[in-house]
Amino acid sequence: MAKTGIITFIDHISEIAKKEKWTKAYDKRLDYFCWTNPKESKNARLVKISNEVLIYFNSKGLIRGIGVEYLKNNFIEHNPEYKDLTNLFTKRADEGVFVIPKDKEKEKKVVDKFDDFTKELVKEIKIENWDNKQSPEALEKLVSIAISN
Repeated sequence: MAKTGIITFIDHISEIAKKEKWTKAYDKRLDYFCWTNPKESKNARLVKISNEVLIYFNSKGLIRGIGVEYLKNNFIEHNPEYKDLTNLFTKRADEGVFVIPKDKEKEKKVVDKFDDFTKELVKEIKIENWDNKQSPEALEKLVSIAISN
């Protein structure tokens, strides 16, 4: 299978997010987690690439973040080892939206937890797409259509 931009991104999501200093946020009302650069993802298009995972793309097709729908009430129900993940979000950023306080964000256990979490997301994305015969090229075409509109 040829390595496409999406596969390369998915394989390195955690490293890219750290390098680009994305912010982790959790909206308790919507039960939605996102890991983005808020300034760059504001005008990005969302493309759903698995049952729970969405990727933010800018108009040039560059990936600007990742989101997980129904984090607590779906993803964590199927992956109970992450049941304490939402408890890390204690600093109110906006109405209903919480972030991890900067002092906690850098703790090794938090970093390790999110590294494990992203590995689990990658596994689920690959299982739901490529193990079910969805080609990466077809997903890239979907993204191309989404950002062209």
